[in-house]
Amino acid sequence: MVELIYGNFRGIEGLVLRRSVQIKERLIPKLMQANPGLKEQYAAKLKHVNQLNSTIRNAKEIESINAKIEPLLEQLEGQLRQTDWLCGTTYSLADTVWTAVLNWFDELKFGSLWADNKHPALRAYFNRLKSRPSFITAIKSDEMPLPMILAGLRRIFLSI
Repeated sequence: MVELIYGNFRGIEGLVLRRSVQIKERLIPKLMQANPGLKEQYAAKLKHVNQLNSTIRNAKEIESINAKIEPLLEQLEGQLRQTDWLCGTTYSLADTVWTAVLNWFDELKFGSLWADNKHPALRAYFNRLKSRPSFITAIKSDEMPLPMILAGLRRIFLSI
């Protein structure tokens, strides 16, 4: 999901996300030196960040990741034709995971994959997810305060 998110956001959001990965690449070696007791953990994190940066800069890899979405949604559609929720008649942990995943897909403009009649059960499922009070509280009401946004932008574009 990280590669999918960082590789598909466009505009200022995409620029900020990709820039944050570059900042991490420069910051982690400094943290390794400053905290020798955590060198192993920082080395693992740096390896992950380097791989992420390599992937999100490679258009073919992002296309390959994106190509996996449609078959995944086909499987989801098949299950949702049988049940209202992924594990039966009630909202479960599986639905919690898919709430976040489908919201990200929607944010990244992949929502068109279920907006038409191609995936009607998935479309109805996502509408049920969005109507839940927990969705509204956890996802739609989660707005970052303007001072925090400005501080983050200042750090991303003017420092390190």
